Amino acid sequence: MTLRTILTAAFMTLASAGMMAQSVKIAGTLRGSVPADLKLYVMPVGVSSLQPDSVSVNGQKILANTPVSPYNIYKVVAVANRRQNIVPVHLTVKKDAANLSMTIDAEGNIDFNKADADTKALVAFNDVSVARSKQLWMDGKTMQAEALKSLVLGYPAIADSLIRAYRPSTVTTQYLRLWASTFSFENMENLRFATGRMPQDVGVDIAAEAKRIAPAVDCPMSSAFDSSPRVVLASLPQGSLDERISAVENSVKDALLKLRIEDVLLNKYITTFRYAVNYDEGLSELTSLTERYGLDKKYLSEFKKRKATVSGNMFPADVVLNDLNGNKVDFAKFRGKYVYIDMWASWCVPCIKEIPHLKAIEKDLQNEDVVFLSISIDSNVEAWKKKVAQLGLEGNLLIDAKGTLAQSLNVNGIPFFLIYDREGRMYKYNAPRPSDARLKPLLEGLK
Repeated sequence: MTLRTILTAAFMTLASAGMMAQSVKIAGTLRGSVPADLKLYVMPVGVSSLQPDSVSVNGQKILANTPVSPYNIYKVVAVANRRQNIVPVHLTVKKDAANLSMTIDAEGNIDFNKADADTKALVAFNDVSVARSKQLWMDGKTMQAEALKSLVLGYPAIADSLIRAYRPSTVTTQYLRLWASTFSFENMENLRFATGRMPQDVGVDIAAEAKRIAPAVDCPMSSAFDSSPRVVLASLPQGSLDERISAVENSVKDALLKLRIEDVLLNKYITTFRYAVNYDEGLSELTSLTERYGLDKKYLSEFKKRKATVSGNMFPADVVLNDLNGNKVDFAKFRGKYVYIDMWASWCVPCIKEIPHLKAIEKDLQNEDVVFLSISIDSNVEAWKKKVAQLGLEGNLLIDAKGTLAQSLNVNGIPFFLIYDREGRMYKYNAPRPSDARLKPLLEGLK
């Protein structure tokens, strides 16, 4: 077994690592104006958990069991009065146990009693980051360019100031500096959405900033921050998948960070690739990369599954379609006819807007060789049935509740339309929608 295989396996199990890691029993006290609807959770930093662990509250006593954080840093989540507060805390674990004492107010705001220097530094930075994020989103549109730039890029300086003031441990110091760098990068990414202004318009060069902080991010602690792969990717040259994977392989030192970055690149490649145009070329490139760098073969497998989008390929065999009564329906029942497929969902507003146009075409079309098939990708079957009734839909109404069809056909947005021929082979991928004047003549010409 190669080192990459071992590391890949480790990366693939990160999602369940929280259940496998050594656990710590957290016990302590809860004082203050405890809200009646309070729910408390705890999350270990640096451990990927599917969901936070619940904290039981019994009077003033609290108790929780959670995986051990490799950095002794945890996030306490308080949900009350329709608000969520997330506050970091440093805990000293001894003999698989740690003490946590908190005071909470009526709004769910948390103060840690007898906090050590690490916790004080973490909480202080958390408070500053929350306040500055609110300022970005609320005032960013009207701020002067220089002030906005300072707001976005100022987190590392703030972290250094807090480190000097509180003198936390070496591990917490590294965590704060990485937190500041990655959080600053996230704010750079959010500039356009929060303020409507492009980064360069306020003097922020994302690529240059990413290059500056990427070396510090390239370390084992990077696993504690979701944006770490994006930071490194922004620091590398743009180019083809081959060029970008090669750059990652040659420049990234931390093995798990390398795998995370490649996972981002490969998943984007798979989900955005134009399979119907140049499937063979893409398959060749991905096969070459897989062999050259020993990439996980799951990416190649996922790519091949999407061959169904290529003209002439059969309808995906692994898709399970059910009717309104829950009966399984084989797509083969439509053989002998051209099939116009509308992929939609009950919650999709643009999908609903197309339905009157679809009904009109179904009524007016003069071609008995065409059948219409509506396939919902709702995960909630009852919501689908309710919407079908509300809209008065009739005809061939099926559901793919597991979402297999969208994945196989590389459909990333709905409504989406396809046409299959008489033999069940892809005839037209991304066909015109019902509101498109080109659709009716196209369907009438199918013989």
